Amino acid sequence: DWRWNMSDFFLVLICLVADFVLLVFDVREASAGRVFRAIRIIRLTRTLRMLRTLRSTREFQKMTFALLSSTKTLLCSLMILFFVMYFFAILFVMGLVDARAQGADEVTIKRMDMYFGSVPKSLL
Repeated sequence: DWRWNMSDFFLVLICLVADFVLLVFDVREASAGRVFRAIRIIRLTRTLRMLRTLRSTREFQKMTFALLSSTKTLLCSLMILFFVMYFFAILFVMGLVDARAQGADEVTIKRMDMYFGSVPKSLL
């Protein structure tokens, strides 16, 4: 645990030095270069500490396993849903073509064409 405290200390110290250099030497962040950007990215390593505590909890492991196990079923369900939506999109486009062929009024055709003029429009 003391190692995490030391890493936090050094990260905060590096960030304070970077802010001090920007303030004292009147260096703009754009001209500070890659060094200060890298220092800010290093700050993200502090989130690893949170991941370490989550790793020890059994409930979090159970939830992660459940989510990973259910992805195959979820993807299959989404694929079936897409095929059903695609089927109805084709039916709606065919209905628009039939309405045009039967000579429906122009206002109805324009309104239907706005929503069902193509398969991608019908999917939305």
